[in-house]
Amino acid sequence: LRFSITTSYSNFGIIPYGKSLKGRLYYDPNNIDGCSPFGDFDYNWNDTKASVYPIIVVKRGNCSFVKKVGNIERAGGKAGIVIDDKTENV
Repeated sequence: LRFSITTSYSNFGIIPYGKSLKGRLYYDPNNIDGCSPFGDFDYNWNDTKASVYPIIVVKRGNCSFVKKVGNIERAGGKAGIVIDDKTENV
């Protein structure tokens, strides 16, 4: 199976040079756009030595990226992915 995903990225915070992040994707079907605070995810947020970190997926729209990122941070996400379902030249 081969596919490609067209992406662009933004940095909110500090990404150490040469580092990587392994994560598990989390999605809240009751908060698809991430514009509201998130409920509980099945993750031990207090495990500071975890080798797999939470990455929260949201859909684009209905509020600013800053609000989405703030909600992702407050929920304990180490990264966020914003899905855009419109065809655009990125």
